[in-house]
Amino acid sequence: MGSIIHEPIDVNPATADWQRLLARTTFQGGGFFQLMVTNLNSSAEPLVASGSRFEVNGSFYVQHGDGEILDPDGVASEQWVFAYARPLGSALIFEWRNAIPVFDVTKNGWYHPNDRMERCVAKCYRRDDGWWGKVLLATYESMADNNFSTIPNNGGTQFFESTAAGSWELSLPLGVYII
Repeated sequence: MGSIIHEPIDVNPATADWQRLLARTTFQGGGFFQLMVTNLNSSAEPLVASGSRFEVNGSFYVQHGDGEILDPDGVASEQWVFAYARPLGSALIFEWRNAIPVFDVTKNGWYHPNDRMERCVAKCYRRDDGWWGKVLLATYESMADNNFSTIPNNGGTQFFESTAAGSWELSLPLGVYII
């Protein structure tokens, strides 16, 4: 489980410089992302790696110990799933969701489309035989990134010869990429 990194709470108006420092830290830290998941290059289920530090909705968190990503909704196999960080008071939990995140320019991160308190930190393709194509969602561009270091050991591309002038037809199952 992650925990919040508390900012000083001194509200004394005589410390205007201190207040400016807090405001600048929060503003400049928007979207801060030093998060890693375990098993990135294997088919094993990922965990949020111990020591990960990142920002969610204006607060900064650190992960103590490798953190399990919970599956409260029972997300089905054979689909893209997204790991969301959800604040609970001063704690943080991670949950798998199938809701496709949206990028929040103000917060500089991917957030749940219906709950802008939950930051999406990773995506992967969940299959019956493992977790594939793991990508950390650190930037706007990362939603289009693919982790090509792991390749499923079954499935793939199939070619079919067409009857029309000897042309070929290509069929790619969902979640399969070609370069």
